[in-house]
Amino acid sequence: MDIYTSDTSFAFVIIGSGTKTLHYLMDGNELYNEEITSTNKLAYSYKIPMQTAGAHVFTCYATMETNNMSIQSNTLTLGMMYVTDEMVDTHILSTFQ
Repeated sequence: MDIYTSDTSFAFVIIGSGTKTLHYLMDGNELYNEEITSTNKLAYSYKIPMQTAGAHVFTCYATMETNNMSIQSNTLTLGMMYVTDEMVDTHILSTFQ
């Protein structure tokens, strides 16, 4: 959990070979998805655009199709508090959903 005032970069490492679809969601709504191919470990990043003022939950996961099966990675989750100079209401960011 952290406080943000502008766009930010989300960095992570993809492990494993093959073609995967990366899914980026904010508050349960998909912001973007992209297909990538990796052959072992790949350092990667995604630019999270500035959100409206207040608390948000960002999630990222990968899916892969193999042997007629869909496999999903673990889900990375970030609590994000976006603040602006114009904020006047109290906002709370908690580890509890």
